[in-house]
Amino acid sequence: MPVKILILVATFLSMSAFTRAIAQSKPILANKNQLAELLKQPSNKHLVINFWATWCKPCVRELPYFLAADSAYSARNVHVILISLDFDTDLETKLVPFLQRKGIHTEVWLMRDLNYNDWMPLVSSDWDGAIPATLLVSADRQEKTFFSGELSQKTLFKKIEQLLKEHSD
Repeated sequence: MPVKILILVATFLSMSAFTRAIAQSKPILANKNQLAELLKQPSNKHLVINFWATWCKPCVRELPYFLAADSAYSARNVHVILISLDFDTDLETKLVPFLQRKGIHTEVWLMRDLNYNDWMPLVSSDWDGAIPATLLVSADRQEKTFFSGELSQKTLFKKIEQLLKEHSD
């Protein structure tokens, strides 16, 4: 009898962990106003925001660097957010399965505003819309550094270190 209970408990815990993993893979559906709020509200965390899409090969290549940065810098008040520019009609068929397949549990947003010219200037006046694109934002939201194009892990970590150095207490 105790063995059956242990198996039942183990099964429940496994399913619970699986459910949590799936829930963490569900993107936040975002719009221009939420992005504007994120970029202006001071916080105790610096932001590393990567704009990407599942269909963009350079974006997918650099995703592991952002996941590594999330792990390496979360204890140093750095928050990584991956903002997908996939179509919201592909949420359940492409984006969520991609996140699950890749084991991505970093915070993911899906930008639902299709009028890119309306919200892209919030990110950078220099952004032409090409992805991947990355924005580093200081915790006080006073400094923003924008990068267009694919980053190496070395470059990404160097830029994060610069942000931390410039904004250390």
